[in-house]
Amino acid sequence: MASATLGRGDVPASLWALAILAVLRSGAPGVVWSQTEARFATEVVVGKHDSSLDADLFSDIRTISVAGDGTLFVADHLSSEIRSFSSDGEHLRTLGSRGSAPGEFSHITSMVALSRTEVLVADKVFGRFTRLSSGDPLTARMNRTQLETPKQVAHVPGKGYLFLTGPEPYNETDQDLFREFDEDLNFVGSFGNADSLGISSDLFTRTMQSANAGSFDMAGPDTLFFAPFFSPERLHMFVRNPSGGWATPELILGAERGEPFELVAPRTSPNSAVMFRSRFGDSAGVIHSQSIGLHVADDGLVWSFSLLRIGESRRIVAEVFDPIAKVVAKTLVFPHEEFPDYAGIQAPIEARGYHNGRFYLIDESEHPKVRVVRVVE
Repeated sequence: MASATLGRGDVPASLWALAILAVLRSGAPGVVWSQTEARFATEVVVGKHDSSLDADLFSDIRTISVAGDGTLFVADHLSSEIRSFSSDGEHLRTLGSRGSAPGEFSHITSMVALSRTEVLVADKVFGRFTRLSSGDPLTARMNRTQLETPKQVAHVPGKGYLFLTGPEPYNETDQDLFREFDEDLNFVGSFGNADSLGISSDLFTRTMQSANAGSFDMAGPDTLFFAPFFSPERLHMFVRNPSGGWATPELILGAERGEPFELVAPRTSPNSAVMFRSRFGDSAGVIHSQSIGLHVADDGLVWSFSLLRIGESRRIVAEVFDPIAKVVAKTLVFPHEEFPDYAGIQAPIEARGYHNGRFYLIDESEHPKVRVVRVVE
């Protein structure tokens, strides 16, 4: 049975902080944090297995993007094709192919939908950006000193593009996670280093070299939320300076450096590791966690999805953060049955798209597909 979850108006924020800190520092065993069980209600599946042909539509889904009208773009890693689908899953068109000519790709690492017919694609091997549409592709070279491995990208109309990146091999002198480009793909600047994020150099190095580096989304043109890949219990907020550039990020949720359980904001589950130790106990094994998606919903709430594993137990956790009140409005826990067993920590599900109350999940279990879901509590 789902346990009750207190809303942000039920308890004063100051009492939340004091109560949680008191419990954490007491070391009291058996604490169960306030949380609600939830599930994903699948509405559309894109990429169903064709049993008659014994074939999958996708070989390896590398990245997806959702346009403003709900058109879904899916990049296939092996074929280097990008397919677009309507909001109800109907195939619309196929763009791109494998090769070296304009409009062809070798290693797609990120893309962003610009409209229902146009998408910007970043190719790591060829070191270039490509705008794909129904017309001729437009390409621009990628300056590797400015952007080595673009892992996620957001488009801010009228201002340009923001890339979450990670240099490969890791460059000790280049330690910014985000790169900004104007609408013509001219480099503007970079921001988000280890010092500004307040994390150790070791964790920052692992973040830069990880598969996705983390998850981020925009709340309007001038505010960015970011959860590091290996530390999803942290939530950072970047705000654009009126005079240009980005201010030092504010850690609005998570742990301060050197004080792993010192809360910045009150939350129902103060730390992913603490939360799962309280449920399973220290004897269950080492806890692993990773960010698998972060999205700003239509109502302004920030949904941060994490995969947590302790011993043989796995859960997807969504913490829903209110950036105005600066509290966690609710914590949702998705049961193990939402995804099958798998080896290692790499998530079979990633929440990599959002539109009009629906989340778009890259689901690699059984066969590659995209599930369009609503969260049911």
